[in-house]
Amino acid sequence: MKLILSLAAAFILLSFHSGNEPWVLSKEKNGITVHTRKKEGENLKEFKATSTFNCTKEKLEKEFMNVRQMHLWYDMVEKVELLKEISPTEAVYKIYFDFPSLAGDRYSTIKAVIKKETGTGDLLVDTKYFPITHKPEEDRVFVTKIESHWRVSGRDGQLQVEHSAFMDPSGSIPQWIINATLTDGPIKTLTNLRKRACS
Repeated sequence: MKLILSLAAAFILLSFHSGNEPWVLSKEKNGITVHTRKKEGENLKEFKATSTFNCTKEKLEKEFMNVRQMHLWYDMVEKVELLKEISPTEAVYKIYFDFPSLAGDRYSTIKAVIKKETGTGDLLVDTKYFPITHKPEEDRVFVTKIESHWRVSGRDGQLQVEHSAFMDPSGSIPQWIINATLTDGPIKTLTNLRKRACS
């Protein structure tokens, strides 16, 4: 009986830990590495981009805090409007995405939280779709499956920057096009951010 219970427990643990597919190296450019994998429970892929920045956590934090300027460095972001400031490090905003003309543009309402991890001092930024009353954009597709994560670790002058994200843009965009273009955006985003924060 004990053996059966042990095998059952092992099977449950194995099932739990194997939920996510392993990351696969998809592209390297400008000192930026992009891995992708199929997101658990979805037909689309998510990405994880990593790089080393020669700047300070303070400068990166300022860039993350200034969401109205996000369009200057985040690929395909057209503009950002602040909807609600919950605290100095937590806010809800409306984000507009500039997609290729044949695909049609998108938008979403996002909650962002910025914090520093106790002990390590790592800078963490988490964003996710947040339902809130807003003016609908009739000429854009409303996106509700969207999230991203940032982790900035290491010491100033040699920071390890990791950015992962997932978005289901909905609408009529073929999934193979979404997955095929998943690697270029993160490289543009991290390249732009590095120029702004580390120059």
